[in-house]
Order: sequence, then structure tokens, then C-alpha cells
Amino acid sequence: MSRREDNKIEKLKLFRNGMMPRERPRTIYAHEQVASVAREMAHEVYADLMKSDNELYRDWKKQCPDLTPELCEELFVELMIPRLLEPARATLAKMLANPSFQHLRESIYDALVRDNVLRAGRNAPRGRQRITVNDD
Repeated sequence: MSRREDNKIEKLKLFRNGMMPRERPRTIYAHEQVASVAREMAHEVYADLMKSDNELYRDWKKQCPDLTPELCEELFVELMIPRLLEPARATLAKMLANPSFQHLRESIYDALVRDNVLRAGRNAPRGRQRITVNDD
């Protein structure tokens, strides 16, 4: 499989994960810069998938028939941002190593350091573990 096909398959997986019941998107606990990169990535995923697959676009429109195409895209983006926070962090980390982004180095470094605290909360297990007690 080519790299382009792998990339498309990965985007399809992200899209299918985004197709969930329409509920109010959760609050995003991330640094503003990390969330912004994740938002841009979600817009790119949406654009790439909707341009290339009419069936997926039709399925998505079925889930939100009362919304305009712009609002459908915004809903998709809001649902996908939490799943794209880690890839956004990775993108920013790669930018740190690239000399062409030297002028943004301080800003990116600060964003990643501050987001690291929020990341610990995002990745923490939710709720208590279940304990099984035998009748004995």
C-alpha cells in the first residue's frame, strides 16, 4: 500500500470515529495553540474526506439534515478535536526541530510545556475501577 493510501485509510478511521451521536461536544482541556492546530487538522480531515468520498458525505449529512454544510463541518470539527490533540502536539514538536520555524520556537515550546499539565488530566483514567468481590 502506498503512503497516500495509508493516509486516506487513517483519515477514514478518524472520520468514522467522529460519526457519533450528536451531543454537545465536550470542553477541550488543552493549550490554546495546541487546540488551534488540532482544529486546523480536523478541518483538513473533513475537507479531504468529503471531497474524495460522496458516500461518507451523504452519511454525515443524514446525521445532521437540519444543519447547513458549514455547520455540519463545524460539528464534525468539534467532535474530532479531542482525538487530534496528540497529533497536534506531535506536529508542534516537529516544528521545534525545523529551523524555518525558529521565530516561533519560544511560543511553541511554551505551549507544549503548559499543555503538558493539561495532558496529564486528559489522559488520566476516568472514574473508579470496578472491584469484583466473591461471595465467599
